[in-house]
Amino acid sequence: MNSQRYFEQGFTLIELMISITLGLLITAAAVQMLITSSRSSTAQQAGSSMIGDEVFSLPILVESIRSSNYGAKAKASQTQYVMNETTPYGGIVLSTLGAATDPATQNLNAIVASAANFVTKGAQQTSNIVGQRSDQLTLQRFTDTDTIDCQGNSVPANRYIVERYFVAQDTSTNRAGEVSPLSLRCSAGSYTAADKTVNSFKLPDGTVTSFTNSGEMLISRVDLFRVLIGANTSTTVSTQPAQNQTRFYSVADYTALASPRPKIVAIKVGIISRSENPVNSGIASADQVFNVLDLSGLKLSSGSGTSTNYQRDVIEKTVMVRNARG
Repeated sequence: MNSQRYFEQGFTLIELMISITLGLLITAAAVQMLITSSRSSTAQQAGSSMIGDEVFSLPILVESIRSSNYGAKAKASQTQYVMNETTPYGGIVLSTLGAATDPATQNLNAIVASAANFVTKGAQQTSNIVGQRSDQLTLQRFTDTDTIDCQGNSVPANRYIVERYFVAQDTSTNRAGEVSPLSLRCSAGSYTAADKTVNSFKLPDGTVTSFTNSGEMLISRVDLFRVLIGANTSTTVSTQPAQNQTRFYSVADYTALASPRPKIVAIKVGIISRSENPVNSGIASADQVFNVLDLSGLKLSSGSGTSTNYQRDVIEKTVMVRNARG
């Protein structure tokens, strides 16, 4: 009888330990790659939302500034190109009509309740920055063709369009964990020069427009909106370089000047924008400091939904007012 021996072969304990170790190293590398990829994707999405605002939304504000003051009227003491608070139908709205019987020597020549609250003002609106409030910019232009305003409303020809840019709390797209998110908004209305009544902002079809309402969102997440007014001492078509040197004032400083104020020729806007979605911890600095136009060392306020886990960017634009260069 033949006897046969069978031998079973397997892994030794050392071989098993080496295999497990290698497997764990490979798994750890794969997890790390997944985490890195996730962070990169989150950062790209956050950056894309802010780039979209700058590419598609900000040009609306820039074009509104550039085309303001079209349709302004001259006075005995100055041409229509000298834009300040005394320019009838002036492009940067700083003054308003008090009563229908008042002469048209203000920028806004239509009756609006509490109009002084809706003109261009410094530190008028809220912000998410320590010790700062956002500015408000109200612009005006005449349209001699059918067009649309910043809210997308159709405006018939031969009307003055008033557009107000301001920061307000946004709840329409509030996400979990957000507290008092702010957005840059635009509210618009239009009126005719011949009508100085409470119905000035009513369109021919009966639609009532108003630049005093909550408006439409322009840039979805904004921590601060800053405006500087560029002015010079020219009162006519000047060829003297000294008169054409532009000095930039904060809105508060410009409106504090004695009337008549210097001729406005340009506007600077500065925005601290942030991403709609938070990014992973470690991508955004926990102690962010910002410089915007004439302000430096700005820090986020605490307890107002200003988590540092968002990507932020500073946007600055200098815009010449083409209808105030005469």
